[in-house]
Amino acid sequence: MTYLDKALAFIEQNALKRNTLDWPQVRAQAAEQAKDAMSTADTYPVIRLVLDKLNDHHSRFYTPEEARALERGQRAGLGITVLYPEGTVAIVRPNSPAATAGIQVGDTIEAMNGQPLRADVLGLIVEFGGDSWQLRVKKSGQQASITMNLGAASVSENTPPEGRRLPGDVGYLQLPMHIGDGTIAGQGSYAELAQGLIRRIDETPTCGWIVDLRRNRGGNMWTMLAGVGPILGEGKLGSFIDAQGTSEWTYQKGTSQLGGETLSSVSHPYQLKRPSPPVAVLTSRLTASSGEMTTIAFRGRPDTRSFGEATRGIPTGNVSQPLSDGALLVLTGALSQDRSGRTYEGRIQPDQTVGTDWSQFGSEQDPAVRAARDWLSQQPGCRS
Repeated sequence: MTYLDKALAFIEQNALKRNTLDWPQVRAQAAEQAKDAMSTADTYPVIRLVLDKLNDHHSRFYTPEEARALERGQRAGLGITVLYPEGTVAIVRPNSPAATAGIQVGDTIEAMNGQPLRADVLGLIVEFGGDSWQLRVKKSGQQASITMNLGAASVSENTPPEGRRLPGDVGYLQLPMHIGDGTIAGQGSYAELAQGLIRRIDETPTCGWIVDLRRNRGGNMWTMLAGVGPILGEGKLGSFIDAQGTSEWTYQKGTSQLGGETLSSVSHPYQLKRPSPPVAVLTSRLTASSGEMTTIAFRGRPDTRSFGEATRGIPTGNVSQPLSDGALLVLTGALSQDRSGRTYEGRIQPDQTVGTDWSQFGSEQDPAVRAARDWLSQQPGCRS
């Protein structure tokens, strides 16, 4: 009960929506539900029920095993992200059960265990539950469906940023999600890798940039901001608002900072050969959490326009509390503001709605990339 009391106290003191709950009632109900608990693990369902009552869709409770995997940037599952309701595969993690089975981005999952697809709590992506699945899959470009039997495995969520130079002197940078301390096993720092890509693409000066956040489902926002800093520009990027007040996000000389404290940095920060370029930002319903915060960091920036779909709708800041048995409580505690002072709650709409052909993701045939390039071609410095 001491374990449960400490978890509830942290939620009551720090949750963004703490004032929406009747805490004497919540505590009484939690004590009744946990009265027969014989271990800390027996209280986990009670803690999750309290988090569900907050209805912020962002707070999470992780068991000790899940917390250790999260620290390594890993998660148990098939290694795919599937859109709801159409069932389109948008992400396939390398070396995952799905990748090994031959599932590719652009394929369609038609059924799971003989049942229709189930949506997550926000109704935007497919929810997979359990350790094994029978999937009915239609391969991209084919008419017939096939059946696959897959089991869950521990899958790395972290992949490095990607980028290249597009025709018309346009730079393209894709920033994926990142869970953990900002490092990618065997490859180095996410922020260093992102700035290295920017440096190489900008060897011949670029006239504008496309920053693709459509697969950025969140994680460590500070390594993302440090990585994309040369394109964002220096100074204030946004802020968090919580019960204690406002804390600014800034980028300064290769460092991303919160309230003046450096949270991520690169050793040799790059400066674009043509500073303050026009930037097209791409978002989708997968853009979530820190991906949404990175989206917000571009809001209010001059010569910036967004394309794609509305984001997932959880642009809120989280605080973490390790518990005594190794479990982890991650709690939504702050709202986000852009550099102009606008506060964001719910899904972030793009300036121009453009669908994504996931089978063409990131290519020159990708409708969102084409729309972004068309806009950039009309901006000063990019006009032929």
